Amino acid sequence: MNSMHISYTSVFHFLVVAKHMNMTKAAEELFITQAALSQSIAKLEGNLGLTLFYRDKKKLVLTPEAEALLPFFEEFRQAHDTLATAVDNLTRNPEQIVNVGFVGSAYVFSALYYSNLLRQYRKGNKMRFAFLTDSMGLNLLLASQLDLVVSSVSLRDPLISSIVLSEKPIGVLMPGSHPRVRKEQITCSDLEKLRFFGLSGSHSFRQLCDEICRNQQLSLRYISEDNYAEYRHRLLEAPVDPVGSFLSTEDNFNTYLKDTGRFVFRPIAGDAFRSKICLYFRAGDKKEYRYRDLIELLREALVQSSPLAYHFSDLIHSQFQNT
Repeated sequence: MNSMHISYTSVFHFLVVAKHMNMTKAAEELFITQAALSQSIAKLEGNLGLTLFYRDKKKLVLTPEAEALLPFFEEFRQAHDTLATAVDNLTRNPEQIVNVGFVGSAYVFSALYYSNLLRQYRKGNKMRFAFLTDSMGLNLLLASQLDLVVSSVSLRDPLISSIVLSEKPIGVLMPGSHPRVRKEQITCSDLEKLRFFGLSGSHSFRQLCDEICRNQQLSLRYISEDNYAEYRHRLLEAPVDPVGSFLSTEDNFNTYLKDTGRFVFRPIAGDAFRSKICLYFRAGDKKEYRYRDLIELLREALVQSSPLAYHFSDLIHSQFQNT
């Protein structure tokens, strides 16, 4: 197959000349000089390696080759115009609405929602950000009513893909007098021998831990299953149970509990116990490429959101205690 470069402008010029069969009239319609038009036609003939017009004094006659190519030139022009219209429609409104769902901690959502980084992104794009349950997030994503979902809970479906935005190790908090505190790491067999104070089953962190345990075929013993306020009270204020333990991220321990001296943190051996926040999107929609800049901003915002979420949590609880 011969390689050739065919200019849309030259083809359009040829079609106008073919319509009038007169260089002067064609040049007038195109608002160019006759010399420029003649040069454009000559360039097209050179690229094709064919003669398109017989020139007989002031008369133009299409060559047999030009007559054969005429319908293809017309198709070429129409295809170009259709393409140009499609591109224009896609770029006419650069401001797009990005629908993002969040599944997980309400405090992290609040910190993320008010992130200055995301506000920077929103200057060029309208962004709707909604707090949802995991089932709502998955269903809206499958129905293409959401572009992206940020979730600390696994959203599993064959049509859904994901990428990890942040990842933190989960370990065990135990009092300094606990018999297993001398161990540098807690094994899975150790976990089944411990007694845990846990969050209620509706809390996103508890759901994550339950899912990891199911995958590891572990069954944990819970002394209690508290709401967040009661759980927080046990961690920060209640007398320390000498044999009671808590599951926690290392980040939570370092930010919230390390300076209190009430507990020590022991990591869990292996890579299974990780707190992950992932971005979910419909497979094949290429949202991970289309919103690459937003994804990077989400990563940065999540790094900043942890201390902000804890601070926000403190403010809320202190406000409730004072009322």
